[in-house]
Amino acid sequence: MREAIKPRGLRIAIDTRSLVVGVSGGIIQNQVGVFRELFKRYPEHTYFVFCTPFNREIFRELSDHIHLVSLPPSSYLHDLAQTLQTRKIDVLFRSYPTADAAVFPMERQIIYIPDNQHDYYPQFFSRDARAYRKLAFDKTLREAGAVGTISEFSRSTLQAHPECACSDIFLMAPALQEEHSLARAEDLTAEELAQVPDGDFFIYPANLWEHKNHRRVLEAFSRLLAETNHKISFIFTGNPADWPSISRGFEALPICHLGYVRAELVQYLLQKARALVFFSLFEGFGIPLLEAFHAGTPVLCSNCTSLPEVAGDATLLADPLDISSMAAAMRQILESPALTAELVERGRRRLDAFTWAQSADNLMAAFVRVAGRTVRSPLDLQPLVSVVTPSYNQGRFIRRTIESVLNQTYGNIEYQVIDGGSDDETVDILKSYGGRFHWVSEPDGGQTAAINKGLAQAKGEILCYLNSDDVLEPDALEKVVDFFLKNPECDLVYGKAHYIDENDAVIGSYKTSDRPSDLHTDCIICQPAAFWRAGLSKLIGQFDETISTAMDYDYWLRAVNAHAVISHLPEYIASSRLYAETKTMAQRELIFHECFDLCARHVGYVHAHYFFGYWHWKLIERRPWMAPFFRFFPLAWKLPARISHAYFLLRRGLLPRAFKGKLRLMAQHPSVRGGILRVLLRLRERLRHRRLPRGPHNGLTVFGAWSDCWLAPEVEICGNWRSGKKAIRLGGFVPTDCTMRLSLNHAMVIERRLEGNREHMVEFSLDFAEGSNIVTLSFDAWISDTLRDLSFCIYETNLFCETDILVPAK
Repeated sequence: MREAIKPRGLRIAIDTRSLVVGVSGGIIQNQVGVFRELFKRYPEHTYFVFCTPFNREIFRELSDHIHLVSLPPSSYLHDLAQTLQTRKIDVLFRSYPTADAAVFPMERQIIYIPDNQHDYYPQFFSRDARAYRKLAFDKTLREAGAVGTISEFSRSTLQAHPECACSDIFLMAPALQEEHSLARAEDLTAEELAQVPDGDFFIYPANLWEHKNHRRVLEAFSRLLAETNHKISFIFTGNPADWPSISRGFEALPICHLGYVRAELVQYLLQKARALVFFSLFEGFGIPLLEAFHAGTPVLCSNCTSLPEVAGDATLLADPLDISSMAAAMRQILESPALTAELVERGRRRLDAFTWAQSADNLMAAFVRVAGRTVRSPLDLQPLVSVVTPSYNQGRFIRRTIESVLNQTYGNIEYQVIDGGSDDETVDILKSYGGRFHWVSEPDGGQTAAINKGLAQAKGEILCYLNSDDVLEPDALEKVVDFFLKNPECDLVYGKAHYIDENDAVIGSYKTSDRPSDLHTDCIICQPAAFWRAGLSKLIGQFDETISTAMDYDYWLRAVNAHAVISHLPEYIASSRLYAETKTMAQRELIFHECFDLCARHVGYVHAHYFFGYWHWKLIERRPWMAPFFRFFPLAWKLPARISHAYFLLRRGLLPRAFKGKLRLMAQHPSVRGGILRVLLRLRERLRHRRLPRGPHNGLTVFGAWSDCWLAPEVEICGNWRSGKKAIRLGGFVPTDCTMRLSLNHAMVIERRLEGNREHMVEFSLDFAEGSNIVTLSFDAWISDTLRDLSFCIYETNLFCETDILVPAK
């Protein structure tokens, strides 16, 4: 097949951002196997593998002629988009569907989808996870140049998906990992051999996800033991999180969870096991079947999804929802040596049907096809911006609003005016524009209903709404589109805004902030200066029509809680009009109370700032004649503010959450160092970690690291690692000569002198104790930027992962 592929010299990028060590499971095994073979068979092409410092180890040792590029998580998509352009990439492979904006033309992207389990078992996913997966998978199936998947079952379900417009869905099925094919018992350590049971046992190597069906498997095993005299145990491997809850009620059974183990030990366990038990509810493939075939181990597996396809005639099938059926299969394999021998022989033959070479050839053929696809012209790539104006009896201002949209320097605009049946001159003004934009005038449910009505009809990739008395700066949309194109990771961007009066005179500026995290303490986003991607609306839904005045603040907080990437554009792009009749001026009391409720609902804490603002308005702004008194006696209005704040938190039961929230908000400020805050947080984290099951990264907490991968002069990592020795890698750039010291539980482990202005890889071993451990890393020299002391910039490590970092970078 390889001879048919003529084009040479492609520049291929591989985006691995979605791969998480210890979480992504078989996806990593499959992609590592395919790319290892691809790099070997097609060395004439140039490969760029993009990763983060926390998953770099996945591809580090695959090939000498690939370019491995670490990008910081905090700016990954932005840096990726720029690098793809400067490196003149022909085609991009993405390791999993994402909902972010295209960092590269979608026609030139190949995206890997192992399965669409969320369509079959939505109950196994949170509401937010379902919404995100739907958004990401639908976008991929509509727009990708090609989709790689792992079985005919998965391909058929993707082709039948209602959003699928992709005609190029190909197979890149897994085969046997090298770690299994080359595994030898003599390479195992004494500690690993000690984990192998002496007697008969079943094995189920799988993470404890709901679709893996562990509870029913345990029920079937319990029934087997109750109905027979067989002396057999059951071994489980994989991520041990949630094992105590999953195994609850089965403590009397001879079962054991070993946690994460090396592939070599899994292969040895398979060789010793009486059978692999794999009664999963849903699989896109089922890699453990191949591992068992190689080990000469009979397989019991489910009779649904991809497993019958992978198994062929080499396994004993059972209904994973039928306890009796699974128990009967276990009994049959224990009591029929002839069946065991027959399945083992069939399994060895079945293994030959799956090769990395075939999948690598399929992927390279897809690269060639996709690299030749026609890409839309730059004009077509200019995203459509949809602007919605809700209106009711704003005839004296609406023409200025409309003109500010129609006179934009950016041309690809969809504009709608949704009028609520105005009885002033509004309709005549709308008619005067002919067909230059879409408008409707009819009774509706109010401002928020009109906004939702317009946005539901919008076709743009970028959305906003502009009230009928506000205006945009002439180049606002041009600046916003440029920002989104340069920052593909951004979901919502907000700029600066003027306050203007009835005659368009500037009377002030909206108080904003360049830190989106400040939304928890104040509404720092001026609504007419806010723009968001259509994908965000699909993720968090419409504006809440039950909220009268602060529906925009509710929307911003929902975006924060959905982990949207929110960015600040430090330029004036809109003006908000202030006059006596506006909601902002006329309904201040209602606005404050709605903000109180929204913060309580979305943040779990209401900042005192809101209560100071409320009482300042109530006692001073509404009664200007009292201002001189309060100027001399400020406590007279601040005291009721503090009392009402405390009473509100107490009445809502928010005092404990308020305390934790206050600590978290303080921790987000980059200038916070040490002191009482760190002591309190560290104590709370240590107490919490004592209740966690052990694993390689069970919610570690890292002090002194930022998400842009820089370390402070002192770093502490607190939490529970799995006890025993672990090989650690820490690679990165050192800006100045320094000495690095690392200690474990206050005992010095390593001291290394590092030369400045160069990269270093430090490798060492840590012997973790049972329970909580503290790793301390320090540097005796560093550089400083505006707010931080910086000692080491990581490009690779397995000491912690990005989700462990407590304080994000700013």
